[in-house]
Amino acid sequence: MSRSRRIACNLIAVLVIAALIAAVLIPWDKVLNPVPKPEPPTKEQTLRGQQQDIQDAFGDNQQFYSSISFTDSVDEDGNPYCVGVLDEKTDALVAELVNAYNADPETIKPITEEEARYSLTDGIVQACSNEMKNSPFREFLGWCSESANLVYKETYYDENGNPFCVSGEKVIGSTITNYKFVMGSSDVFYNYTFSWLAPNPGNP
Repeated sequence: MSRSRRIACNLIAVLVIAALIAAVLIPWDKVLNPVPKPEPPTKEQTLRGQQQDIQDAFGDNQQFYSSISFTDSVDEDGNPYCVGVLDEKTDALVAELVNAYNADPETIKPITEEEARYSLTDGIVQACSNEMKNSPFREFLGWCSESANLVYKETYYDENGNPFCVSGEKVIGSTITNYKFVMGSSDVFYNYTFSWLAPNPGNP
């Protein structure tokens, strides 16, 4: 056998071996039946997912969440996103909530009215995302769901002249949240006030 023929035979043998190895190693089922790429979410699916994330961020305070209406817009790349809408009553309530939250001596991360309004309207998707869970806005939402630290404004007596609630003393066993207290009318919580506004601050 000539030298050139031997080289040709060796080359053929190498190619056969390579083909056999390829037949074993290559996942032909995936090559012949490729998995189709998942379809991108529809606009409705995207908005529904965003709104669920927003609702989850409000936690137990679903009454606050329910006071917000929603519409949608698109960013500069054409991606849809939820936008919150505050009616006049809710907008005024947000201002009262922010003022009370910032006045609470235990508040660590204060927030401005403008920041709160933006986080409840145009910026609500980002504000309610997991990346922002330690932001002042999320601290504010958490505070709204907490039980309010309340004291009595005035002392009231029973028919025997014994005081049953004393001005400046803590309201024990109250389940009123900060949100509900700020939202509630003076008729409902007529004798309650926040502890930092106690008439007798030396005897809270």
